[in-house]
Amino acid sequence: MLTAGTLQAIRERVGERGVSAYLEQAARRQIERDKLGELIAEGDEVHGPADPEAVAAKRARLADIGLLATEYPRVRPEKG
Repeated sequence: MLTAGTLQAIRERVGERGVSAYLEQAARRQIERDKLGELIAEGDEVHGPADPEAVAAKRARLADIGLLATEYPRVRPEKG
């Protein structure tokens, strides 16, 4: 169940007519994140957890060549 405050925040972002599409997109995004978490857990079981220093080094390399977003643009759907 959505709280009144959450529903109001959604309406302020997308307008009254965009709520359903916003919730659909949010649910799909959460399912993708859940599946990714499951995949990572399976990899950890098979290969052990990733080395934090190696992960940090790879993140730094990706950031250096512009392939790791450090800030994400806010996309605001038009209010309907």
